[in-house]
Amino acid sequence: MRKKFITLLTVTALGLGVLTGCGSGRGTDNTSASQTDTAKSVEITNVSYDPTRELYAVYKELFATHWKEEKEQDVSVVQSHGGSGKQALEVANGLQADVVTLALEGDVDELIELVGLKGLEKRYPRQLSGGQRQRVAFARALATSPQLLLLDEPFAAIDAKVRKELRAWLRELINQVGITSIFVTHDQDEAVEVADEIIITNHGRVEQIGIPVDIYNDPQTEFVAQFLGEPTTLDAYTGFKGFHDVNAGARAILRPEFVNVYKTGEVVPYPVSTETGVVKRVAFRGNMTELVIRVNGADIVAHRQLGQPLITEGEEVAVFVRKMFLAGGSWDGVRTEVNEAVRNEESVII
Repeated sequence: MRKKFITLLTVTALGLGVLTGCGSGRGTDNTSASQTDTAKSVEITNVSYDPTRELYAVYKELFATHWKEEKEQDVSVVQSHGGSGKQALEVANGLQADVVTLALEGDVDELIELVGLKGLEKRYPRQLSGGQRQRVAFARALATSPQLLLLDEPFAAIDAKVRKELRAWLRELINQVGITSIFVTHDQDEAVEVADEIIITNHGRVEQIGIPVDIYNDPQTEFVAQFLGEPTTLDAYTGFKGFHDVNAGARAILRPEFVNVYKTGEVVPYPVSTETGVVKRVAFRGNMTELVIRVNGADIVAHRQLGQPLITEGEEVAVFVRKMFLAGGSWDGVRTEVNEAVRNEESVII
């Protein structure tokens, strides 16, 4: 089946993080036009480009398919070529799987310094860490001076600590070189940190486009509200105190940060609107404790910060739900409903 694209993509934002519920890899392929024989160009800022020659895709399999191949095991980060004495960077073209050589020593030195590999030029793949290998991949991509950089889960095979460091580094690098980038990821932290603008898709349909903080705080669809964070969805929520007059929504979506939990003896700010719950599960998450609490016949997730008195499984606690997202009611999209106790307090503040 032949695929047709009339207008494939127009990108103006510095960075796009794509959190997807559909084929993200296929979407990247289509953007690069590597999987279609009908797309003739990709337009960026009103300039058309030949996708097979002028765009460059960095895939998570880059090193598995290019730099780790047997023929490249003896190719260092920077290699001498042609007896000229000049240094050259081996650049694997992600679309054609050819190897392109940059013969300009100055360009190579600049790229190596840009990606933080100064002093590692003579190392081979087996002598580099996963993060360093990925930096070589970015150097290869940047070597062709692309107008658009496509990144399909580039940090998927990197351990958590290095991945976090690379996120900050990539954001700074993209700002420095000024290349429009599409960053495909299933990691919410990556999307929020790296992107200027996020596109969330669901089964091939765009659910919401916006800057990270707006999408997180103001989801426009039920899918987005359930997708971001660690939400709990409740079909019966009107039993929660402070929300009993709300009857238009079919489902409530609670994030852990919407819920306050108090041990017996702790000061409860809104006692009249507080529920009693029983802790079913306690999980230590490093910088906080995650609690699963049975309240009004439903299990909800809440967090307690380190330094607060510990809560144990089976313990009875006070639970206050400050707000919730409501979806599936008599309106389109999602609306935010704040607990009556909080609304009443805010209404009397002068």
